[in-house]
Amino acid sequence: MDKLKIKVRDYQISKNMTIEEFADLVSVNKTTISRWTNNNLKDLSIYSCSKIAVIVSPLSKTLQEEYLQIHLLNMKQRFFINMKVAFVLGHLNGYDNLLACILKECEREKSLKLRRWSKVFNLYIARIKGHEVRNLYLKIQNCRVDDNADYSDLNVFCDILSMLCLCDLGDFELMESYKTRINENILQITNSDLQSLLSYWILEIWSYAMLRSNELSEFEECQIELRKSENLKFFPVMKAFLDIRSGERFLFGDYEQSYEFLSKGLDVLAVFKDQLKYPIALNNMNFLKILHWRDIESIDLKTLHPAEYAFYLIRKNRKKEAIKILKGLLVKNGKLTALQTCYMGMALDDVNLILKSIDMFKGKNDFFFVKFAERVYSEMTKK
Repeated sequence: MDKLKIKVRDYQISKNMTIEEFADLVSVNKTTISRWTNNNLKDLSIYSCSKIAVIVSPLSKTLQEEYLQIHLLNMKQRFFINMKVAFVLGHLNGYDNLLACILKECEREKSLKLRRWSKVFNLYIARIKGHEVRNLYLKIQNCRVDDNADYSDLNVFCDILSMLCLCDLGDFELMESYKTRINENILQITNSDLQSLLSYWILEIWSYAMLRSNELSEFEECQIELRKSENLKFFPVMKAFLDIRSGERFLFGDYEQSYEFLSKGLDVLAVFKDQLKYPIALNNMNFLKILHWRDIESIDLKTLHPAEYAFYLIRKNRKKEAIKILKGLLVKNGKLTALQTCYMGMALDDVNLILKSIDMFKGKNDFFFVKFAERVYSEMTKK
């Protein structure tokens, strides 16, 4: 008997729970669970396995990943489709070891299909590891396989990664065209688990695009729909990231609400040690505190991104130090982002740089963070 089945048995005993009650708890058909635990089912789906793993080891990301890796690698049938489902689950929940395992397995295989998938998965993992996003974005097109229905799901993965990269770059102008193409290709995916998870993922990304476009009503509608998902009952990291986005929505207008959402999300992400989402959440929290100049003493300066440390120094009126940091970012990256350009304008007391940052935000369809630059411009021109 494998480790997960033993864990399920022990869990049932500790909770005095029948197999039917356990099946209800994990939202898996009771006949399926019974056959699996009695070794009469060759391959339980990876999605069902993931829900079971979360229920029996709710606070151990390490064990959850271990169960999923073992289960996936031991699959005798339907490995190919379950591999894709596992990758989506891994990305949404910060299972980095699972992602690495899937990539390694694809690279071991000699089939053309799996080699193509390995290229896409490799780009996803490179983004998580912090590789230069613009270069990754440019490489995605070479991974697509157009005019071939067998690769419609691979093209969905490519387009989702493109949208994630554009979010990283703060560029939201092309998001709708990607979303439209994804929704067309998703209809060709027949596996319900994969289709459901991909639909959730694209809606989550689209909701953020709506936030940054300052389409707040549509953002709220997306959030309501996302929070209805059954997935959130089992996967706290996915729910935590929705809380982070809700916290970001209130950054400029309501310190208390923003702080409450961000704190709730950060608490979960800290437990699960998500190396991609936790820094995003922490950066939002730090920005919130510096912007409103509240709870400043609670900021661990070592956790600040260099740009936000420059913002902190500007608020402390240590502008020469801030300028030095921002010039360093300019040299390192070849240019400053719209927000960093605004910081530089604040540090140099240069209204033209603030106006430039406003144009940069608008040029990327970022009508949410442009409010920050417009506020800075208004305050500077009043002096």
